[in-house]
Amino acid sequence: MQSRLQRLPTQIARILFVGMAALLLSNAVNAVEKRVALVIGNSAYPGAPLANPVNDAKDMADSLRRLGFSVIERVNANQKEMQRAITKFGESLNKDSVALFYYAGHGMQVRGKNYLIPIDAQIASENSVRLESVDVEGLLDQLTVSDLNLVILDACRNNPFERKFRALAGSGLAQMDAPKGTMIAYATAPGKTASDGEGRNGQFTGELLRQMHTPGLTIEQVFKNVRREVTKATRDNQTPWESSSLTGDFYFTSPARPTTSLSVSPVQQPPARPLSVTVETQQLPPVATSPTGRTEPEISPVDNIAWAWPVSNTLTRSLGEPNGRGMGFPGEAGTPILAAADGKVVYAGKGLSGYGELTIIKHNSTYMSAYAHQQKILIKEGQMVSQGQIIGEMGKTDSDLVKLHFEIRKQGKPVDPLQHLPSRLPTLASSPGATHSTATTPSTLKASDPNAVARIPSEEERRRFILAN
Repeated sequence: MQSRLQRLPTQIARILFVGMAALLLSNAVNAVEKRVALVIGNSAYPGAPLANPVNDAKDMADSLRRLGFSVIERVNANQKEMQRAITKFGESLNKDSVALFYYAGHGMQVRGKNYLIPIDAQIASENSVRLESVDVEGLLDQLTVSDLNLVILDACRNNPFERKFRALAGSGLAQMDAPKGTMIAYATAPGKTASDGEGRNGQFTGELLRQMHTPGLTIEQVFKNVRREVTKATRDNQTPWESSSLTGDFYFTSPARPTTSLSVSPVQQPPARPLSVTVETQQLPPVATSPTGRTEPEISPVDNIAWAWPVSNTLTRSLGEPNGRGMGFPGEAGTPILAAADGKVVYAGKGLSGYGELTIIKHNSTYMSAYAHQQKILIKEGQMVSQGQIIGEMGKTDSDLVKLHFEIRKQGKPVDPLQHLPSRLPTLASSPGATHSTATTPSTLKASDPNAVARIPSEEERRRFILAN
């Protein structure tokens, strides 16, 4: 016993030393890595406009900034602006840089070479492509200084310029061999075209924006997941493609760091349902700025929160019923979903099995709320939202029926929402910049009617956790 006690300080010192060494090494690596990105999105082509590239580029630039990149951003750029941005990008790189180039817009191939099309390009022949466009090989030449380079080309949209001399040009982009230390990612397979998309983002970029925030995925795993989801969503009509010669691992969002403990505990099995853990243990990516780039204040750690109903629809399931961690609301696809309280969006996507398109809002250090099975999410991770702001639309992802699953959690554990929500159901008000359906809810409440008020549930209904139809 005495010898064990004598050895204990040495063991503790060894554990603390190892933990400190790992922390210092991790900090050193992060300090050395310099993340630099150039993001270009071109939509305003005279006679051949595109709907999504500017949205794609802006959303990509915002996400990369939140992931630690210094971003050069250009939208609707002419040839001179694109060339100058590429030159500035190349001059900002060094051997220890992680260099990322993202382009959304028209692109084309001529005789196996790829070109990106500025908005001022006047293309009528093969020679005019070389003179009026930006050669992708010239871009790759700028990346030779850095050891890890990512080139993402969402430029495979059906190009009207190709029809003018189809004998020389091919559909989509041509496959390129990636130089050492480089990955080139295409929105679809070489020689194929991709849809511009019907929502805010193209199919490829929208999925990439979701996957790149998943902690612990290597860059190869990110694009593998993107390919799987895009292929499934387009029924094999669009298959993203990569050419890679990377020699090391890269993570958009680093894996969770293990904590050092003085005792060894058995490995814990994951919970049966993902939301049974707190937001903090999900290792969601830290966010320091809003999508506008402004630093947002941290939420005050107080419990005094003003709650509101997320929808006005009839409640059919509540806490305590089978599988009832929160509330269930049936409805029509497109019905607006409101933020139940002020807070910061810490999760927005489809990363948790069984919850479909899910939004999690952190209100303070104690409370959070979750909104599952959405058809469309209208906010982003890191964004501050206000009570009553429209954050999504009802749908049926991971569900057979159109419904909203809503939870309030205190320190990670489900609590009865009826103990927090007011007796009066909400009035739906339009959120600035949000587009949504004005579907009529069961209580005939419409998003377009700012004076509409739903009926008040009785005390008996509240006690039973079920509102009558």
